[in-house]
Amino acid sequence: MPWRKKPEPVHEGSAMPSAAKPGEESPGEPGTKPPAKDSDGMPAAIKAGIGALGLTAVLAGAGFIGKVALQQFLGVELGNWTTQDLGIFAGKWAIDTVAVVLSQVAAHKSAFIVALILYLVPPILGLTLPPEHRAVRIAGLLSTGAATAGLLFVLVWWEMPTLSMNDWLTRDLQEQLRAPGRGLLQESEAELRLTLLVSKMGSLASRNKLNCAVSGGSSGQQALPLPLLKHLDSDNPSVTAQDSLQWLYACSVVICLGAWFTLRVSFPDNDPVPIQELFKGTRIALTFVLLPLVSCLIPYTYAKLLYPTSFPVVTLIYTNGDVSPTEMWILDETEKDLLLLPVEETQDTEDAGQYIVQTRHRDEIKRMRFYGNRDVLTTMLLPCRWIPKTGQQGADGNRPR
Repeated sequence: MPWRKKPEPVHEGSAMPSAAKPGEESPGEPGTKPPAKDSDGMPAAIKAGIGALGLTAVLAGAGFIGKVALQQFLGVELGNWTTQDLGIFAGKWAIDTVAVVLSQVAAHKSAFIVALILYLVPPILGLTLPPEHRAVRIAGLLSTGAATAGLLFVLVWWEMPTLSMNDWLTRDLQEQLRAPGRGLLQESEAELRLTLLVSKMGSLASRNKLNCAVSGGSSGQQALPLPLLKHLDSDNPSVTAQDSLQWLYACSVVICLGAWFTLRVSFPDNDPVPIQELFKGTRIALTFVLLPLVSCLIPYTYAKLLYPTSFPVVTLIYTNGDVSPTEMWILDETEKDLLLLPVEETQDTEDAGQYIVQTRHRDEIKRMRFYGNRDVLTTMLLPCRWIPKTGQQGADGNRPR
């Protein structure tokens, strides 16, 4: 009987020899590969498109939140809420955020290195060490504690005080000097109000004084409230205040990024002990409540504390030949209307000394003369009529007794 090779048995459940594994070349068709797919079976191109749509939605949401905050801060009703306008606002927010964070990291390297250690080392230990290692549980507790403390600090000390910082253009600026109420939140709000006020002064502020004219037209300095004087204790108080606001904003962004990275890393929770259950509950609350809340308020605080308040200055020539009696800021514009604020205070008897927001239809305007951009708050602060007239000047002519 001729000898024949006995075929190898095929066991049940074993793969056929001719079956090609995903991602490998098919034996019958050399050089061909199936379409690339991720582990979830979705094509990479579709997943990239979904990611782009998600990023667009995030930027649109940030633009909407920022515009709402700007409207509250100015105290006027903005009418331009088009997709293009929201996209422009969101783009400026993203670019300014990157620029501010990078500049503050370069200026305060040591502080940010400490933050990186606190937020990155525990998750890295959790990823590299065996799950049963004792240090993994400690790293998980440390990372959760750092994320909780950082997010609460940003929310209470930086973001919540901005919720009541509204109507700066329609109220007397003297109200920004009011004494804080009792409580940490009220004190933080008063501190932020004064810091923002000084940041808008420009050349008006100098060490321990304001370069404005006192009543009667003579040059000099008025008696200043002591809390305001504390913010003028530098050679360039306005730049110092701007740097302080940027520093706090950069810290809030870095803390949010660090908390996001920390909560993305999973730690083993095999031991059903009470502290482990508390650990799991805390991470769930951070992931689904505190971190989204703090993240959504980042563009909100940017719009109130860092967004520039410079607007175009124009004079209007109407279709009937009249000319606007004073220069005006264009606060907002739509296809039909212009939202305007006079550069000079109104002299009407009823509203004397106030800035009255006006709305003009484009059909009424023949043309406009532009005079560049000018900061509305800096211009309002220059006359120094917002400084309280109570109090006595000290021996140096500045500090109250």
